Amino acid sequence: MTSKKIKIEYYALKMKRKYADEYITELATIEKVLGCVQALDLHERRFDMKFAEKAHFLFDARNSNGTLLLSFHSGEFGKTPPIIHRLTGEERENPRLRDESDRSKTHFGMRKMLDEILVIKENSHGSGLSMKHFADYLLYFSGKYYENENKELDFTLEYSQLVRTDFFEELQKLKKISVGAIYADKSILHGSEAYNDFIGTEHIKDEIVISVKAENLQSVPIAFIRKILGNSKMIHKIRIEGKSEDNVLVRLVSDSFKRVEYVDTAIDSNGEVIGESLLSSIQNLLVQFKDDAEIILS
Repeated sequence: MTSKKIKIEYYALKMKRKYADEYITELATIEKVLGCVQALDLHERRFDMKFAEKAHFLFDARNSNGTLLLSFHSGEFGKTPPIIHRLTGEERENPRLRDESDRSKTHFGMRKMLDEILVIKENSHGSGLSMKHFADYLLYFSGKYYENENKELDFTLEYSQLVRTDFFEELQKLKKISVGAIYADKSILHGSEAYNDFIGTEHIKDEIVISVKAENLQSVPIAFIRKILGNSKMIHKIRIEGKSEDNVLVRLVSDSFKRVEYVDTAIDSNGEVIGESLLSSIQNLLVQFKDDAEIILS
């Protein structure tokens, strides 16, 4: 069977209370919502994007050993340009109706972590369901679910991308660094008053967390982070939260986690990904992402 490499993306999804400054991690709630969506007729699962003639449909959702595996079908409508032949350049009329489209598929996996939900998704390359519109889809149908239960939807959804490539290469791409959490051996503070009075005792864990936060509208200097990491033997790992050039929230992780960018996936005779093959790979990645890989910044 033919296979191809499919790019994979990692995200952290958070559920924030509307009327309280707190976050919840209720993957079971999302599972209930998607279960109700899947019980609808296919046309009722449609989510239309604003300002674009594009629609998304939940195709399948199931729980497999604590991981939620999802498939979405999408289409972009309203255009029926002539069809062109690859070899000759000849064109003919497109028989497709304006309400028809080539189908795109996007596959997701979700798993509850410490206090966030880990999402691993297929890179849709703009034709399928993006992470932003996935969150919009969940929020839209969560509202419908709560309305049917005669309840008010009491949470919103936030997400950030988890990047685990070369740390400083990605760090340089951020236009603003707002928060950092440095996990270090407590001996990094050796000689300080705090260390002499408290940290050097046996009652303090060997690993401490140093939180770094920029002033409003400012950025933590990269030179400061480099200085901190100069004593790398004492640094266990570091988390950085910042904004990319296009204002997307990004979290950088510099530790020993193995980054997986691509997975080998079986494709059918039409060149389409076989969903079960890709979902199996995504589920394996979800399971391998250990609980101690904390993906939230203090």
